[in-house]
Amino acid sequence: MRNVFLQIIIISALLISCKEEIPVKAFDSKALKESIINYLDSSKQDIGNIGSIFSGIKEPSKNYNKILVDSLIINNSKHYVILLEHPIPVFNLFAILNDSLNLLLVDNSLNGYLNYSIINNGSTDYIHLTENYKSLDVFNLSRLSLYRKIGDKFSLVFRGNISFYSPKDSIVRNLTSFTDSVIICSIPKSKVIVQNEIKYRYDFDLVNKAFVTKKDYMDSIIQKEINNFATEFSSNQILNKKTYIDLLNERFEDTMMVVKSEYEFSIPSDWTALDNISFYKILKKKAKGRYFVNKILGVNIGIIKIADFENSEDYVNASFTVQKQLRDYQIRESVVQEDIKYFSQAIEHECGGLKYLIIIEGSKNVYRKNQEYFRDILSSFAINCE
Repeated sequence: MRNVFLQIIIISALLISCKEEIPVKAFDSKALKESIINYLDSSKQDIGNIGSIFSGIKEPSKNYNKILVDSLIINNSKHYVILLEHPIPVFNLFAILNDSLNLLLVDNSLNGYLNYSIINNGSTDYIHLTENYKSLDVFNLSRLSLYRKIGDKFSLVFRGNISFYSPKDSIVRNLTSFTDSVIICSIPKSKVIVQNEIKYRYDFDLVNKAFVTKKDYMDSIIQKEINNFATEFSSNQILNKKTYIDLLNERFEDTMMVVKSEYEFSIPSDWTALDNISFYKILKKKAKGRYFVNKILGVNIGIIKIADFENSEDYVNASFTVQKQLRDYQIRESVVQEDIKYFSQAIEHECGGLKYLIIIEGSKNVYRKNQEYFRDILSSFAINCE
């Protein structure tokens, strides 16, 4: 019996010794970044609340411009800040977690090139995030977002453009005074647009948990300049989620049936319609038409009327190798073209002396997962031949 007790003691000591020898890896920003990359590249990988951060909207890690994860001390507590920048803004993401990986904020409404830092107004730490992006290919804008911890969560407490560069002038907005209750702004006199310096204030609204103002002069000036600029949209503009052109977008309920005198087309309600837009990402020359944008999927569909005595081949760098029967006429399709990140396809409809070219393009990863969905939308288009 004594030998049995001795064996038990020896085995227990060995187990304790082995357990102590297993290294315990401390969790840090590097490990979190590795986990995020694993999650982006494989649906089987997960850690903490990463899945809830992305909400199913993600791309392989190689498709992002940058993936940043930092460990920061905010209000004397450790937090993790995550920033993902993608060529298609729908995949941009900014998030804040505490040291237990509980999600405190996620923001996926960001454009362009992204950068962040911590600023302090003397009493409170704020996350300062800037977006630099283009509008209509000729305007350069910078937008500022300020996030502040209120209770157990972070809130977006301020957002507004801080610089605007146009072909004729440039304007800036300075935050001249900044406390937890008031932000004072000034827009200095510029060469053309701003005749005299403009000063105004934001007051912190306890109900909305954000700084508000009666009139945002900076945004009003920018909106007016863009709306007065008679030019064409660019492909980047169509892909942007939040720009001033969004003010002109139309929203629809349920499935929208587009009925024109020359054609009909059905598309789900979460697509936004843009009229008289020039789209030329895969075109040989610019052509205006009607466009439908899905900002969540990062995919666009364009409808272009081909002029008399012209061919679809004059517009696209693609060969129409597939023919299909549709109602009383045949359509021609190009094969789906893909590069590292994007896909595109052209479809020609011709009937009754009318000729239309349908263009679809966007994220290759999204297209591969939703081919039937896009095919159903494209097959709803038909020319009214009679």
